[in-house]
Amino acid sequence: MRPPVVGQFTLCNGSTVSFQPDVSGGLSSLWELYLTGAILSLLLYQRGLLVLHGSVVRIGNKTVAFVGHSGAGKSSAAAACCRQGHALLADDIVALSLSGQDVFVQSGFPRLKVHIDTAEALDIPVQSLVSVHPEIDDELVLPLHDQFCPEAQPLAAVYLLGEGEREEMKPLSPAAALVELLQHAMPSRYGQNGGAGQFEQLSTLVRQVPVFHLLRPGNLEQLNRFPQLVENHLADLYKD
Repeated sequence: MRPPVVGQFTLCNGSTVSFQPDVSGGLSSLWELYLTGAILSLLLYQRGLLVLHGSVVRIGNKTVAFVGHSGAGKSSAAAACCRQGHALLADDIVALSLSGQDVFVQSGFPRLKVHIDTAEALDIPVQSLVSVHPEIDDELVLPLHDQFCPEAQPLAAVYLLGEGEREEMKPLSPAAALVELLQHAMPSRYGQNGGAGQFEQLSTLVRQVPVFHLLRPGNLEQLNRFPQLVENHLADLYKD
């Protein structure tokens, strides 16, 4: 993997990572963000996990993943849930292990990346947060040590986030869900073939875990309503 102006990462067998920096335009320290983001995702894929691009929170006794394209509001959705007292499992990386009838999502780091406008919409004191990186001005780190679940949890639902004129929840068939999720899986997200193993894992996931399209307006003023929307949906989904 060769991020522009950063350098080249080489991953082998899910166990080693080497890095050759690009010094043509001056040494960039952005490699740290790639290492704990995209590179870690690919490393977990090499280890046999199914890895999606998204965020994971535990709402009550149910664990859900918010998946979507960059800018879809995954971290914002997770931040809104955490502001309502729910716990974070992972941000950016949804690492899933599949065994028999169980789909477990692995825990990540006790911090969440939020944009400044998201923090302001959720009444998070911006002055108390630090930048994700000195070269990135509009993204902040929200520490969540007291609202962090450090253990793997069974996955109850996947929400594919998108923008719509109004809030709308649409269940996806397993076939439709597989096509949608493939776009957000590693390494397919980077235009690489994930192989038969990835296809089988996705097939297992969509058979065992319900997947929904969750459409909502892009207005951040309504972000505080988002956790209740998901809470109500989970209550209906698992009311028996």
